[in-house]
Amino acid sequence: MKTFALTQKMRGFSLVEIMVGMIIGMIGIIVIMQVTSVFEGQKRTTTGGDDAQNNGAIALHGISLDVKQAGYGFSNPALLGDGLVTPNVTLNNLAPVTIINNGSCNKCAFNVDADTDAFMVVYGNSNTTADGALITSTTGGNYNITRGATPAVAVAGAGGAAFVESDYVTPDNGATGVAATNPHYLYQVNAPNAGAVPINDLAYGIPHPTLVNDKATGGNHPILFNFGRAPAILVYAVNGGTLWVCNFMQQDCAATPATPTWTPLAEGIVSMRAECTTAAPAYAMRLVLVSRSVQSDLAVTSNVPTWGGLNAINLTGTNVPVGFGWQNFRYKTFETVIPLRNVAWSGKGVAGCL
Repeated sequence: MKTFALTQKMRGFSLVEIMVGMIIGMIGIIVIMQVTSVFEGQKRTTTGGDDAQNNGAIALHGISLDVKQAGYGFSNPALLGDGLVTPNVTLNNLAPVTIINNGSCNKCAFNVDADTDAFMVVYGNSNTTADGALITSTTGGNYNITRGATPAVAVAGAGGAAFVESDYVTPDNGATGVAATNPHYLYQVNAPNAGAVPINDLAYGIPHPTLVNDKATGGNHPILFNFGRAPAILVYAVNGGTLWVCNFMQQDCAATPATPTWTPLAEGIVSMRAECTTAAPAYAMRLVLVSRSVQSDLAVTSNVPTWGGLNAINLTGTNVPVGFGWQNFRYKTFETVIPLRNVAWSGKGVAGCL
């Protein structure tokens, strides 16, 4: 039987060659995994930054819409600076915007994050002017009103001088100085007609005052202010790295626990600073939101975010995962100046921001 000798090419791979090939393959796998890991880290950082940017931009836009309405229906000098009693909160110094500085919020059901500001926004949604309707007399539970010098005429689908069912109102005696109405109590309209506005006392235990127009004899001309069916007393605050909002016209925002009453507006907001732009009367508010990426970074920075306001941003007290500091995250600031146009346009020199 004829046999053939195996040539070098026919003998296959040796063990050494196989091991070398495996090592080369493993090195290739390590390189690929390293590239993939770096890419995924960059992607998480990028997407985390996008989330932070979206959260901050959307939150700032929502806040701006509310602040721009501040003072609507409340801009009369007879109201601003006085007390206002509502079913859920008593405001000792009514203003369209009230800044609650530096982590102290007695109107909140939780502890506001350290070195952050909270603020309150007040506005109405009535169909009447901010100057209200003139009260001629009080008959039982009704305020008889006029529009100018003639009796009020019913508006289609509404009551006298555009007062409608369930509108929130407050009467003012028209006096000035120590004799002026203070505080004002919030009442609610019940079945108005062309010239009379019946009101409910909202269970204060304090009946609405009896007011008479005695302007002709040198006395006062009382007014009934209308805030509409859905006025808002909103409080914005940061707690646990989340921006929250609550409406005192719907619930008691100071009651605990906070979860049923406070609504989360945006996550990842670790700081909020707010201030009035000028000395009184201030017609604008400066605001900054600081949003943090969810992705931590091994690189450490000592640069604290800055803004154009007086109170510096301080992130040392923010909550971070174990093993990390505030310096291991990326931040974005969203800053704006919001005009309080309802107060500025009144031309009465009243303060819009306190």
